[in-house]
Amino acid sequence: RTKEMEQELQHIDVAAHKWPVYQELVDHTRNFANSLPLVDELRNDAMRDRHWAELMKVTRKKFVITEDFTLGDILQLNLHTTAREVRDIVQQAIKDCGVEKFLAKLDASWKDVNFAFGLHVKKSVPLLKPVDRIRDVLEEGQVGLQTIGGGKGIPHFEDQISEWMTALTTIETVLALW
Repeated sequence: RTKEMEQELQHIDVAAHKWPVYQELVDHTRNFANSLPLVDELRNDAMRDRHWAELMKVTRKKFVITEDFTLGDILQLNLHTTAREVRDIVQQAIKDCGVEKFLAKLDASWKDVNFAFGLHVKKSVPLLKPVDRIRDVLEEGQVGLQTIGGGKGIPHFEDQISEWMTALTTIETVLALW
């Protein structure tokens, strides 16, 4: 409907194009048309409270997202004036969501990993049993952490990533020593 309205405005008599009311209507229509894709992007499930807080900083407007939050409320943020920043926030939210999922998977994969020991047949000395599965989980975690960039550009997860990198390096060192 917005595109139809923009076309209708173009067909209005050229003399009316000079009128302030015409120009205001054109501006409102254009701003609305530019804001709609941004509204759609903000509907992304990856958006968290910290991303909405960032949006408040960018738009310099305070709001609370409740069930009563309407399209009119979001349009009052004048998203069209900060389109690039809005898109950057949504992209960061999507990236953060991927990191969140990876860290949850990494945590789950280590919950049921156990180091098992057996006794040497002749010397009765404790020996570490085969660690193939542990090495696989270790390698998968290290590769994943390297893929997400070791925490660079992901401030919200920097501490968690650093802790995991330290833990996996320690595990790798212990396995190498054993």
